[in-house]
Amino acid sequence: MPTCEICGKETDHVNSVLVDGVRMKACETCSSYGKKVRERKVRTKIRKRNKSKKRPDEFNLAPEYGKKVRKARENKDLKQEELAKKINEPSSVIKRIENEKMKPSEKLVSKLEGTLGVSLKFEPDTEVDIDREDEDEPLTLGDVVKIKKNES
Repeated sequence: MPTCEICGKETDHVNSVLVDGVRMKACETCSSYGKKVRERKVRTKIRKRNKSKKRPDEFNLAPEYGKKVRKARENKDLKQEELAKKINEPSSVIKRIENEKMKPSEKLVSKLEGTLGVSLKFEPDTEVDIDREDEDEPLTLGDVVKIKKNES
C-alpha cells in the first residue's frame, strides 16, 4: 500500500505533486500543498554488449616505452615516417607513442616489437622476498613501502 511522503499516511492512492520544486507522492489531503503533476514513465535503454567482441587482455607496457621505441628506431636508421609505413600506421601514431602521449594497443605493440626487435611488454613481479623479524604478523602497508624503497 502506498504511503504519503508528506504526512506518512498509508492510502490506496497517491498523487504525484510538486511541492517547492520537489516531486513527491502525496495523499488526497496533502495534494493541496502542491501542484498536481502527471506521473512520468521512465524509459531506460539497456545497451547489450556485443558478446562476439571480446575485451582484449590487459598487458603491461615497459616503463619508458616511448624512449625504447625511439632508440630502437634510431638504431635501425629509420625516420618516424619510414617506421610508420613499415607497420602500416600514420606517422602521428609513432610520434605520440615516442612521446608517451598514446598507449599503444597490443596489436600495435606486436607490430613495433617485430619490426624494431625490442620488447615493450613486461610481467610485473608478483613475489617479493621479505626479511622480517616476526613472520606471524601480517604484512602492513609500511612494510611494502620499506620494500619498495630498498628495491630502488
